[in-house]
Amino acid sequence: MEIMGNLWQVGGAEYTSVEDAAIYLIRFGEKAALIDAGCGGDHDSLVKNISDILPPDVKIEYLLLTHCHYDHTGGAEGIRHQYGCKRIFYARVILAFIRGKRR
Repeated sequence: MEIMGNLWQVGGAEYTSVEDAAIYLIRFGEKAALIDAGCGGDHDSLVKNISDILPPDVKIEYLLLTHCHYDHTGGAEGIRHQYGCKRIFYARVILAFIRGKRR
């Protein structure tokens, strides 16, 4: 479901598995990022939802995990394997980066 011009909800109870938290896709130019990964139980539906939006030449380079609950992180390995995400960030790392405490 398109939320705005470059932001879509691609996973969550209504789109993938009932156990999944909401999963969002952000596109910026020829790159994209996912926010959260769900449980991973309905990976095929998530991949289809993403494929319905992104052209094949747009790569998901980033996976941003908001916190460590399984309904947000359980599908992270499948996403990384499917899309070869260059970077996976966890919320504390993102917050430290924003605050200028780069590691």
